Amino acid sequence: PAVEIGIIGLPGSGKTTLLNALTQAHAETGAFTSGGARPNLGVVKIPDPRLDSLTAAVRPKRVVQSELSFVDIPGQPPELGRSKGIQGQYLQEVSQAEALLLIIRAFQTPALPDPTPEDDLATMEMEMIFADLGVVERRLQRLESSMKSARIIERDGITQETDLLVRLKTALEAGDPLRSVDLSADERKMISGFTFLTTKPLIIALNIGEDALPQADELTNQWQERHGSPTCGCMALSARLEEELSQLEPTEAQAFRESLGVSEDLTGVLVRLAQRVAGLITFYTASPEEARAWLLEEGTLAPRAAGKKIHTDMERGFIRAEVIRLQDFLDAGSFPDARKRGTLRQEGKSYIIQDADIVTFLFNVS
Repeated sequence: PAVEIGIIGLPGSGKTTLLNALTQAHAETGAFTSGGARPNLGVVKIPDPRLDSLTAAVRPKRVVQSELSFVDIPGQPPELGRSKGIQGQYLQEVSQAEALLLIIRAFQTPALPDPTPEDDLATMEMEMIFADLGVVERRLQRLESSMKSARIIERDGITQETDLLVRLKTALEAGDPLRSVDLSADERKMISGFTFLTTKPLIIALNIGEDALPQADELTNQWQERHGSPTCGCMALSARLEEELSQLEPTEAQAFRESLGVSEDLTGVLVRLAQRVAGLITFYTASPEEARAWLLEEGTLAPRAAGKKIHTDMERGFIRAEVIRLQDFLDAGSFPDARKRGTLRQEGKSYIIQDADIVTFLFNVS
């Protein structure tokens, strides 16, 4: 299944418009807050020039691009931005996303007051911080209760978790998202069961008007400098314009973009930014039948990659992986020639899949 990115933002920020632009869908825009509302869901194929090169070399019968899922989450409470934290059913929906795409309004419209982008970003961050603070405080109360009746053997674990949560509470009370807290691998594992919002990778999309398009690159750089980090990326684009362009033929859309001084499809840039911020690499499989791009979390071992992405039997019966860098394969022209050059390697169970690897998994489940 595709990695799921939840689209959030204050009312009128352009969430559904951006989803339509990303997915070439036709979801109705406007606030939808009824409890029975269903999420607007769209799957986006990631533009990938490397897959194009691989396809040209292999000439397979079928080509499969990697995908990201974007969800315009319904049920947004009308008090969002004036409350003390995202909560209730809406919190549950937002918590299920693996990363968050936060839309910030920076365009003028007669229906709304003048935009206040920095204030809106601070408001949404505070909503998420309050939500996480509530989770931490409730867990600390439970740990305090369980410590009273805990056996000696259990007390070390409770003390360790309590110390960590107190650190997190201090950061949240200072207004810092949890993604800014330096955690060890063991500490990250300790809190992996919690659905903290501010540990999720965050993409901030500054939704500008068409008149501000000439400043898009400058705005992207300014926001990235102020708010960016390895797990938080920023960019400026006009969701309304991108929605209109997504309905045109590609050549027509490109000509219109160039007339506005925009060289590339900004939704494609946004999707690649989302992939990077979410810590996802791309590896490839290739044969005469199919060339395919797969998204994978950084740091994944070869057997786990095979089992998670292709088939669980492959992880169970993993023998080894044949691996070659994409550029080495393109230089060689074929797998037999790569083998002669010595650039096609055999890797075992401890190999961590790298971005731009082409992998053939060998397994046996007899």
